Amino acid sequence: MIIEIENFIIESEDEIDYKDEMVYTLQNRTRKILEFFELEKLSKKQKIVIYNSVEKYKAHMEKHVPEYKDWMIGDTYGENINLLSLDEVKKLESHKNFTIDSFMNGILHEFVHVCQREYGKNERELLWFWEALAVNLSGQPNKPISLADCDFSLLKKDFNNVEGNYNYAYELGKYILETYSHEEIMTFIKNPELLKSVEYKIFENALERQKLNT
Repeated sequence: MIIEIENFIIESEDEIDYKDEMVYTLQNRTRKILEFFELEKLSKKQKIVIYNSVEKYKAHMEKHVPEYKDWMIGDTYGENINLLSLDEVKKLESHKNFTIDSFMNGILHEFVHVCQREYGKNERELLWFWEALAVNLSGQPNKPISLADCDFSLLKKDFNNVEGNYNYAYELGKYILETYSHEEIMTFIKNPELLKSVEYKIFENALERQKLNT
């Protein structure tokens, strides 16, 4: 199955019964994200590849990460947005309550990474920041978590292996979006070295505000 629309090409070995919802999400819900990143459109059409088995998706991921974990169901490694199909995701114990809405928010999460990549290569040490933006701008719900339990140095260094990583990222992203102007956030996106110079201050201030609100 191949579907081509503005900005996107969707590829799947099998027909998917949620293709209409997927097309609607890509045509309508990506606009605000493009606007956030001050983009009229992507520099080229983005291919979205849907994997129809965990084994195939795992084989893809093992080319890019030291260890595959079953919560890994979407990524932007290479030039594509790569997704495990909704039916296969729901078979995973970690995602047994996954819904069509969860899947669509996951697509938007990866689209945030695509937009961020328009400004340059993703720096691994800033993964916490890119994920902070992605979980917030995509509308993905996350469990409340205390930043007091977060080792920020470890989160920076080894994001994928920190328990509660995306929940920490959500709290930090929420703080950034509520505290910094859009212009300031775009400066961080365009100038990662500036972000690196203030990231510990951001964490400390986010932690302090969370303490005051609890």
